[in-house]
Amino acid sequence: MGSFVAGVDVDSPERHAKVVATLNLPFPILSDPDRSRAITPLGFSNSVDSRNIAVPATIVIDSNGDEVWRYVGRDQADRPLQEDVLDVLRGMKLDPVVQPLPVLRGSPPGSSLAR
Repeated sequence: MGSFVAGVDVDSPERHAKVVATLNLPFPILSDPDRSRAITPLGFSNSVDSRNIAVPATIVIDSNGDEVWRYVGRDQADRPLQEDVLDVLRGMKLDPVVQPLPVLRGSPPGSSLAR
């Protein structure tokens, strides 16, 4: 498996497609509206917020599928430092890649996990 970046959120695929296009993101944002496919299993549900939105989190997974680093924020403003994430990736000695915008099963970049 090669290197790639993806986001996961509770918003709709249509909303994600707009965000990807507006911000010109080079990665997809996948939709997990009922939080059952990624958000809850990975421990990212925000039980304090009445909307049950996901807390911000970053996971680095190696080519074997093993989690090698995790940062889970306390609230929407709590994000990992970019340099911390880059240090982890540098330590993995990954070759740089350019990731084209994916089209998942014929869907736009804001695709759903609920398939």
